[in-house]
Amino acid sequence: MFNLGIDIGGTAIKYGVVAPDHTIIEKGKIVTRKEDGEGAILSDIASLCRNLSEKYDIPAALSDRDIIILHAAELALNIGQLVVM
Repeated sequence: MFNLGIDIGGTAIKYGVVAPDHTIIEKGKIVTRKEDGEGAILSDIASLCRNLSEKYDIPAALSDRDIIILHAAELALNIGQLVVM
C-alpha cells in the first residue's frame, strides 16, 4: 500500500507518493488556483487524489466532500469553509 502526502501552498500544491519501503516514488506540483476560490482548490486536490489512487494502491476514493484541510495559512482562506465531510 502506498501513501500520499499533500502540501497546500499559496502558489503550488505539492504532492508525493510514498511506497511501502518509505521511498518517494512520485512527486510533483500543481498550481494553487486561489483566484478561483476554495471550491476550485478542493476540486483540484480531489482530482489529484483520484488520479494517483488509480495509478497506485492508495487506500482512498475521494470526492470534493471527503477532503479535510487542517491548516492552510498561506491561502488566507476561511478554513471553516474548507473542512467538509
